Amino acid sequence: MKKYFVSKNRIYRGFECLTGALCGILFACTSNGSDTVIVPSAPASTIIAAAIPDSIQTKMENYIPIYEGSTPPVITGTYVISPEKLVYATDDISTLTSFNDTYIRFSDQNTTTNRAVYDERQGTSTAHSDDVLVIGSGNNFTAYFVSTGTSSGIYVKTTTVISGTKTTSGISGLRYAFVMVDKGADPNDTLVAVGTFRVFKDNDGLAANAVWPTALLLKTRAASALSNKSRSFLSSERIQ
Repeated sequence: MKKYFVSKNRIYRGFECLTGALCGILFACTSNGSDTVIVPSAPASTIIAAAIPDSIQTKMENYIPIYEGSTPPVITGTYVISPEKLVYATDDISTLTSFNDTYIRFSDQNTTTNRAVYDERQGTSTAHSDDVLVIGSGNNFTAYFVSTGTSSGIYVKTTTVISGTKTTSGISGLRYAFVMVDKGADPNDTLVAVGTFRVFKDNDGLAANAVWPTALLLKTRAASALSNKSRSFLSSERIQ
């Protein structure tokens, strides 16, 4: 999986090196290319504190629903977030007003283990995870995955969260969040602070069913990552 981390002033594409995951009795660690994902060893019904500390989850719930439960709907399919709008950010990105369409795809969902495979494309930026946890009940779900690596030589741990209600037309009320969960020593404040999160939504209320794009999408200058003028943790585009 390729992830894109950026500093406050510069974007770094990919990982400079791998770091170890927080492995223990409660967690299974799977390595996927240049990414390490932390997942529970059994089906989860909540977002585990190792993925997002409870204190941050409490703050996030004002802007993104976290649907708990161990019987989520089947969310297999491709969806497009368009038009995308910033809901809330803990850091100042008030100048950011427009975004690329974002295509997301869930596949190989296992309804016994509540895990799935995730792919994303926004412009020429892509993301992939083989270990996405899906929780919720009825038609409501929350999917999340954890990524660890280094950016500018600094250890980084982030979590991506997607919540919504599965319908025949797509995902209603979709919210999409990125969280900086942890980082290593950063004496020059090169990266955004631990606890930083940003929440986005599909502004027309529905991330509609879509076909996965086979060609690279055009980028917009407004879509990028963890810098002060940025969209997400997944983009490789610099704001000029």
